[in-house]
Amino acid sequence: MANRFGLIVAIFAGVQAIILVLCLATVQGINTTRAYVAGEDAYSKAQKEAALDLRRYLVLGGAPYLEAFGRAIAVPIGDRTAREELEKPVPDFARAYRGFVQGGNDPRDIADMAHLLRWFGWWRPFARALEDWREGDRLVAALAGLADEAAAATAAAPLDERRRSAFLARVDDIDGRLTRLEQDFSRHMGDAARSARDWAMLSLVLGSTLLGGVGIRLAWRSLRNGVAAERQLALSEQRFRDFAEVASDWFWETNSDGRLTYVSGRAVDGNAGDAGSYIGKTLLELCRGDPAEEKWQRHLATLAARRNFRDLSYSTARPDGGEQFWSISGTPVYDHAGGFIGYRGTGSDISREVLAQRSLRHSKEQAETASRAKSEFLANMSHELRTPLNAILGFAEIIRDRLLGPVADRYAEYAQDIHSSGTHLLGIINDILDLSKVEAGRIDLVEEIVDVQGIVRSVVLLLRERVATAELALKVELPDPVLLIRADERKLKQVLMNLLSNAVKFTPPGGEIRVGVRVESERGLVIEVRDNGIGIAAEDIARALSPFGQVDSRLSRRYEGTGLGLPLARALTELHGGVLELDSAPGRGTAVRIVLPPDRLVEREMRRWVAS
Repeated sequence: MANRFGLIVAIFAGVQAIILVLCLATVQGINTTRAYVAGEDAYSKAQKEAALDLRRYLVLGGAPYLEAFGRAIAVPIGDRTAREELEKPVPDFARAYRGFVQGGNDPRDIADMAHLLRWFGWWRPFARALEDWREGDRLVAALAGLADEAAAATAAAPLDERRRSAFLARVDDIDGRLTRLEQDFSRHMGDAARSARDWAMLSLVLGSTLLGGVGIRLAWRSLRNGVAAERQLALSEQRFRDFAEVASDWFWETNSDGRLTYVSGRAVDGNAGDAGSYIGKTLLELCRGDPAEEKWQRHLATLAARRNFRDLSYSTARPDGGEQFWSISGTPVYDHAGGFIGYRGTGSDISREVLAQRSLRHSKEQAETASRAKSEFLANMSHELRTPLNAILGFAEIIRDRLLGPVADRYAEYAQDIHSSGTHLLGIINDILDLSKVEAGRIDLVEEIVDVQGIVRSVVLLLRERVATAELALKVELPDPVLLIRADERKLKQVLMNLLSNAVKFTPPGGEIRVGVRVESERGLVIEVRDNGIGIAAEDIARALSPFGQVDSRLSRRYEGTGLGLPLARALTELHGGVLELDSAPGRGTAVRIVLPPDRLVEREMRRWVAS
């Protein structure tokens, strides 16, 4: 009710304030119009004195009359300066102020005069007065020019009667036109003042009527809505209690001492007892928590600081001997004066979720155990797989090369096919076994100081014939100083060989492959293999980096593959403490970067050792 009363008072106070502002604006507008009329009087008086002084100068001669003309004409010139400055898009108000002061205007009125011209120069009654002002300024300028012309003529030779009469006639003409314009200006300013008064009075009447009606209507609606709100409040409270009794979550409320004052019936579903038995207990007692546990210590600190808390989980024993899990959340509650009155919150039965997570975690552990067993099995099969395959390759070489005697040419061709297929199979087995050893943690690095440029050149030399056969251009960009790093040379060559082989495989004839090496101050050594081949879509990159993952394409079957090249390269890079980065887009090619950490650079280690 207090809020509604305050709203009503604010409405009527606003109405009175608006009416007061309109009254003040009307008075101010009329006062500013008076200032312009007073300024016009000074303008007219100075113009008349200037015309009289110019006549005296033409009839009697003498410099004092010409000087008096200059002082008098300065008044309308000052008004013109102020007007022209205020009509600019970005006026210099200081210059306009000086012009109004020169025009004989009261300094206390100048700010309002400037605002009236800037804000209401478009208004027709005022715009007509401004046009009179502009025309008058043009005539004042003509009168000043006439004075200069007369002074120049007098200085050259005494004026004869004919020329003096001509000058006096021009002065009379300008003076007469100025008099008519000054009268028009006064009349138009009077019209503007009366029009402003009429509009202000109409605005006051309409504004008072409209705002008064709006205020009364709002007051009536506020009172009516207040009565309806009180009725709805009682219904809402009963509705909340009904929902609380049947909702899947349960609700609770405590007093300022942290003891429960309300618990909905869902809190005891599946447990012995009833909701009433929980009243008067603290949350710690309700949850059967141990104050010595870190979780409950943090919760008690949160309650003491009167902060929100979410998803505090705990478990209770079910009557059937099982375990039930709950999650509660709460927020502090304050009265209208800001005083703390307790907590309110909800509780949820999360038994199904907790048990599902336990099951999922158990399944994950089983899958990881099976994966480790698979990797260990493949790693242990290294000797058993390679030994018979090496024997096959050896016998095939003996037959192919006819080491034990002549054989038919067809048998030699068969032996060559057996040897090629066996070599290919051995490569596949080696990749599978190497990846399995990495996953099983049974592969170690044989680290030594190696020349990065030498490794790149040796791998490029091995692939030179394949690159030429594929009709590709291979460019190598190596830094001038020798880069020495700590690494396993054979594994680093294997990584680079896999990346270059993929680049050759997926780049069409006429394409280009670039191999570059650089050192970045923050990241360390970067070896990059870039091609302009078919590329990989963003959504397929993760599949390309997974074991046995392949991305179908027109060129993907130019060479046979198992999809182990990139995963093995990444695994061996990570074994060195580095990362493998892959950027690619269909039709634009692929860039793969091997980034080894700075501490593998021998030069940096030497500098650090010397510094220490």
